[in-house]
Amino acid sequence: MELLVPGLLLVALMVYASTRIKKKAAQALEEEVVQGDGFTIIKPEGLISLAYPENGLLFSAYTRDFGTGPASEVRHCRASVTLHRGVRLAEIRNKAVREKALNITDDMTAEGAASFIADRVIPDKDGVRIREFVKMVEGVDGVFELRAAVIAEIEDDYLDMIRVLLRSLRTD
Repeated sequence: MELLVPGLLLVALMVYASTRIKKKAAQALEEEVVQGDGFTIIKPEGLISLAYPENGLLFSAYTRDFGTGPASEVRHCRASVTLHRGVRLAEIRNKAVREKALNITDDMTAEGAASFIADRVIPDKDGVRIREFVKMVEGVDGVFELRAAVIAEIEDDYLDMIRVLLRSLRTD
């Protein structure tokens, strides 16, 4: 009997902690507006953004799911934002066209900021085909580059998510 009360308290504490952890994990996958240093982007539902992106990245997010077979080490979808300081958008665009590195699909000027969207299919080191979407937007400090990559065989499942990312990247 004397073990019953502490045991029940321990079970109640474990249920409470488990519920809090599940709630926080679900919140990590919800859509949110991310404001970084000089840019704003909407992280779509289904992506997890890192609080402290790895070296050189201003924003980094990915799905929790991995591919299968040779793609078992590749996340279904991932996105990142970097800043190229001291360059102009026209320089980057012209170089990409010259080297045929990107298939430019859309040039635009929105809210006074010049930008372009491009895509390409690249083989991963394990032969997995990756479709990469790139948006570059000119800002005060340089050119912000968004890269969203998805396993090519399942890209249709993630196109809406990628569209949200591409449409939402803005400079402050």
